[in-house]
Amino acid sequence: VTDIPGPRSRALARELRRWESPNVTYVAPDGSFPVFWESGDGCLIRDVDGNRLLDLTAAFGVAALGHAAPAVAAA
Repeated sequence: VTDIPGPRSRALARELRRWESPNVTYVAPDGSFPVFWESGDGCLIRDVDGNRLLDLTAAFGVAALGHAAPAVAAA
């Protein structure tokens, strides 16, 4: 839908850099990282700019079950 990261992700990165310690979340000086996620489903995420991306970060147990796994959500 947009370049990665898109304009909304870049704006959120600027805002994050303004308020959060750089020791918490890395924000690239040129705004090329991070991409801000809006939602996840299975192995796919949607960023705040509407782009669908394959989640290769495997964070927080997503590698095993995916985002919004029905069995986990039901539990």
